[in-house]
Amino acid sequence: MLAQALRQCGNDLCRENAIRQAISLGDYHPSILPPGIKINTGPENRPIRQMRLIQFDGSTWLPIGDLIETAFADAAGRWFAAPQRTFGRPSRAGPAPRRCPSANQ
Repeated sequence: MLAQALRQCGNDLCRENAIRQAISLGDYHPSILPPGIKINTGPENRPIRQMRLIQFDGSTWLPIGDLIETAFADAAGRWFAAPQRTFGRPSRAGPAPRRCPSANQ
């Protein structure tokens, strides 16, 4: 996910843009995930909303059944709430982070 977020940053590698790109991944499918599983990041912090059961047969992993779309939803279909994360300045003393030129636009 980090490599994809950095690719989306292009030449603007400042902190604010990197965070903005990391929380805006849409339908990203890294090669490590099984087919059909996609990563979508956003303010709700639930990047993966599907799952698929797989079983090792001694030489390879085989999928069992279909993709489960509601893997992290409750009985009413509401997504479980994730704790809110803030990306503020670290508490240790040090120089202030460089501001993005595009942050004021």
